[in-house]
Amino acid sequence: MNDLLAPDGRLVIADISFPTRQAFNTVRQAAGDPWDDEPYWIATDALPALEAIHAVVAYVQISNCAGIYQLTRKKG
Repeated sequence: MNDLLAPDGRLVIADISFPTRQAFNTVRQAAGDPWDDEPYWIATDALPALEAIHAVVAYVQISNCAGIYQLTRKKG
């Protein structure tokens, strides 16, 4: 990750996202038949994967189905 961002750079991703798999399942069940099978961000899965590529990640859930990921360079 460090070789992809400028020293003070950041990557911000705002998308459909759920804090946990359970939260995703709750919203999916409430939506019923019109739900599609697109893969969605699940923070409890995404955060460890992003940290594994040496990103420093801040995550904010902004609604029941939207979140913002901010990735910055690991210092050092």
